[in-house]
Amino acid sequence: MKKCRVNDLPVSLDCETLHLLGDSVEIDGRISWRDPSFHGQCEPLNAYFLRGREGVALVEAGVAAHRDTIAAQLARLLCEGEKVTRVAVTRNEPDVISNLPNLVTAYGVETAYTPGVINPLDFFDDASAHLHMKSFGVDQHPALPGTRIMLGPDHWLEPVQTPLRLLSTIWYYDNGTRTLFTSDIFSSATHGQGAEPVMRDVPVRTTLHDRMRRHLLAKFDWLTFSNLTEIIDGLEALFSRLEVDILAPSRGCPIVGAEAVKLYQSVLLDVLRDLGRNRPAAPAAQPQPGAQDQSVVATNRMIYSGFNTRDMGDGMHLLGGCFHAQMYGRSFHSHGTAYLVLGDEAALIVDTSHAKDAAPTADYVRAHLGDRKLFIFPTHEEYPHAGNLGGLLDAFPEAQVVGDVRNFHLAYPEAFAAGRFHTVAAGDSIDLGGRTITFLPAIIHDLPNTLWAWDDLTATMFVSDAFGFSHYETEECTLFSDELPTPPTVADSKQVLDLALYWTRFAEKEGLIGEMERLFAAYPPRRIAPAHGSVVTQPADLAELMNEALHSTTR
Repeated sequence: MKKCRVNDLPVSLDCETLHLLGDSVEIDGRISWRDPSFHGQCEPLNAYFLRGREGVALVEAGVAAHRDTIAAQLARLLCEGEKVTRVAVTRNEPDVISNLPNLVTAYGVETAYTPGVINPLDFFDDASAHLHMKSFGVDQHPALPGTRIMLGPDHWLEPVQTPLRLLSTIWYYDNGTRTLFTSDIFSSATHGQGAEPVMRDVPVRTTLHDRMRRHLLAKFDWLTFSNLTEIIDGLEALFSRLEVDILAPSRGCPIVGAEAVKLYQSVLLDVLRDLGRNRPAAPAAQPQPGAQDQSVVATNRMIYSGFNTRDMGDGMHLLGGCFHAQMYGRSFHSHGTAYLVLGDEAALIVDTSHAKDAAPTADYVRAHLGDRKLFIFPTHEEYPHAGNLGGLLDAFPEAQVVGDVRNFHLAYPEAFAAGRFHTVAAGDSIDLGGRTITFLPAIIHDLPNTLWAWDDLTATMFVSDAFGFSHYETEECTLFSDELPTPPTVADSKQVLDLALYWTRFAEKEGLIGEMERLFAAYPPRRIAPAHGSVVTQPADLAELMNEALHSTTR
């Protein structure tokens, strides 16, 4: 990996209390959240060290590619006998948690504070023996707004619900240093070769507006066709409530100084006003996930139901796990499905199954693979889709990873350096022998570097996060849509959209529906294979249901 600058020493952001950890990488075509105008500049990938009278905590864990650098930085900061007992993360995405197992094994981490109910350590191979939301002996605590993570008698981290997010995200406010940890927002600032990875100057407003706009759209592509009024109102209220001297994103330069912070906040609001198709937000008919009473949120649970497989016929197999979820007073099952597609000469795994199931997944694939070459296609790097990638790479040393593989070099540096990752784009294809897999644009997605795929032999479309819907009994976990005891409903689909695809409640839907119809016309599916729902065997009926569910989310 080409590096811009090695941070041999931690950078102090607030005397002895707050330090910036991590390192910077050169921005190039391997990073999905930067548009080409940023290429050649340097981007910090951050973790933050906080010391209080009641111990040390880290905010963000950093990336696996920087594990040695972060270890050296911690060695300089930690006093004799001092441990990193707590880690608070803002998102369960590789750019903030792929270094977490290294921290746990080396520094005595006891508690991980995370958004939602899933322990991020459950996404790593070493957790495969644990069937519930506890891994490595580390307790997961949902970071709930209104609670405090105490660092001292008058010093705490406050979890803050952000209205601007893509996946499940929490911000944190440190009242001692007046720092707001903002995850993947306020992350547009970069630095030059050899320069300090901190923004301490106040930039020109027009220049900042342009940079922030371009940077936001690289990941939050839905902003241009959405009503952002509710998000803008929520951010304004948040900025008015909190006195902030430091903005600390998970990537990009931290912004230090009250004047610069206020400018960044003001420009973000202006960018959202310019981008959105804004109008007064309609009142929600019922409380939305994340906006409900925290006593209800605190009861949320996801209990793993176990590993399942099914021979779907024609050389295609379903494998993966299912969660029994109790969320916001509702009880249902949610899939985490992968698919094995066998050709005469090669095989393809679509998504990777759950990391808990690394061993049975490898055993099942090995039992059916024979002497075929193996390709692994994570539809995107989010852990529900790529969490078992490390296990598969270890189990099958000759396997090659295909897809939009940007960002993977940060989480799997050794495998990437060994040449095991290969970029494909929508329209490219792989001949497996007797069947061809064509990669397609992902019409409905969370991370924008998602791809879908099409199997020409069975006319199956693999749609990742789209066409998800819940079911309700363990016996239903591998059933096709036409085998369920009751047909899927709009409410079943909307439930998944509300929880997993936050942006859909703000987006205008007709453009998305039109794109989907055009894709289906070009690749008419006989069945649809989602990651988070039953295999769809009535595509026309379920497409109509999905359209209705999309419209039902509108705010």
